[in-house]
Amino acid sequence: MNLHQDLDGFCRTRDVEKDEIRQYKKMKIASSSSYVDVKTGEVYWVKPSSGQRFIGDFYDVLKRGPLPSDKITRVAGIPHFVDDASGPRQVVTHLSPTADRSGFAFDSGNYPTNNKTYIGTVSIDGQKPKLWTVLDRRYNHAQMHPVHNDVMLIAQDYFKDQTGQYGAPNIRVPIDNRMWIVYADGSANPVFPKPNNIYHEWWDASGKYLWYIDKSGNRGGKGVC
Repeated sequence: MNLHQDLDGFCRTRDVEKDEIRQYKKMKIASSSSYVDVKTGEVYWVKPSSGQRFIGDFYDVLKRGPLPSDKITRVAGIPHFVDDASGPRQVVTHLSPTADRSGFAFDSGNYPTNNKTYIGTVSIDGQKPKLWTVLDRRYNHAQMHPVHNDVMLIAQDYFKDQTGQYGAPNIRVPIDNRMWIVYADGSANPVFPKPNNIYHEWWDASGKYLWYIDKSGNRGGKGVC
């Protein structure tokens, strides 16, 4: 089962076995948060944020099956963490399932009112979301460990500082140290010491290794490592 999103936000699924393409006009996924369960063909995504939000509000995590008769259902909610603020730059960069497929990671952050990123997991079986930690700048691309439910990879990213915390407002703050491992107990540790110039990191399917691109060659050699 393949998922395709066109420029208008409409989604199409392609059933390779039946050679069928189905279009869903109501599935307007306006962010990169979609996830396809390859076992069931179900698509999960986060409803786009709109307007002002307050603490206690939630961003809906939605699900839809691949068949024409399947309906969109809400399976969870990711909290909004900053009172009286517009939506964060991202609620979820891309939905990353926990190892037991009971929920997803979230990396909500870089609000206009602060530079923080809120990292945790949201369950699809009715349990409350779990906030693991809060980091004091923009992190994203959270990826759950493929074997352990309490381990996550997260990436530090560039961002525009709108608060003046890092200098003049709206300056572009560079990456300081790219890859970090975050644990459910709130601890967060960098994978490499500074400096490093690495990008596009991903867990190996075994969970024993990390894949990444080293642009400068100071952490394994230029190219894929």
